[in-house]
Amino acid sequence: MVSITTTESLHYLTTNPWNIPSVKHNRGNEPLLITVSGNYNLGKSAFMNRLGARLFQQDSFTILIDESSFRHRQHPYGLREADSNFFSFIVYMMAQRDILIKSWLNCGFNVIIERSFTEDFMLSCLLNDVSLLSESQTGLHSQLHESYMRSNRKPDCIIYFNYPEERSRFNHESAVRMGQVPAFFCGDIDREKWFSACHSRYKDFAKSLQNEDIPVLEHRYDSYEDLLVSDFMRRFF
Repeated sequence: MVSITTTESLHYLTTNPWNIPSVKHNRGNEPLLITVSGNYNLGKSAFMNRLGARLFQQDSFTILIDESSFRHRQHPYGLREADSNFFSFIVYMMAQRDILIKSWLNCGFNVIIERSFTEDFMLSCLLNDVSLLSESQTGLHSQLHESYMRSNRKPDCIIYFNYPEERSRFNHESAVRMGQVPAFFCGDIDREKWFSACHSRYKDFAKSLQNEDIPVLEHRYDSYEDLLVSDFMRRFF
């Protein structure tokens, strides 16, 4: 059973996002929703901590939610050894994302969250491409995606990690060799082709952002993160 705490004891780095506060923080302005998006193993979580630390100095009612918060406890690294239940796993992820975003925004907290509903659906499409999800299953994910998008507000800002596909694959393989993370997939999936397919999907994702009325800050390989964080703070404070 999830324990319920009050806002006085919450802290953006040490709080389990499922310890949703029992007291709403009333504020004069709407809380911010910030999405940190991009391919695997590019340093999104580390950047979220840096951005969160700076935002917390300005507004302590801020929560960080990385993907570990809504992965099933039996699959802590996402898709590893989950071949038989990809469909249910993605439904689970989307539902957890919906609950956490709405709960914390409704409590008046700024939310910095890793990835988005669209990226959850991208995963479904990628699995469909390698015949691990059926057309009907992916179609249901598409309907869920549209439903969640309609019932949630747009992000106030998207931090998009725009890196070459080689960087994502290289970082992942390096982490696997050093024992920091397990390989994403076991079995017959070609990881090189997977990362290439992910990169292609993210190129389409980046193009779609150009049609949205949402500020997008790009994090590139040569980006100086302190300047990126400062740019964010100038825009919103």
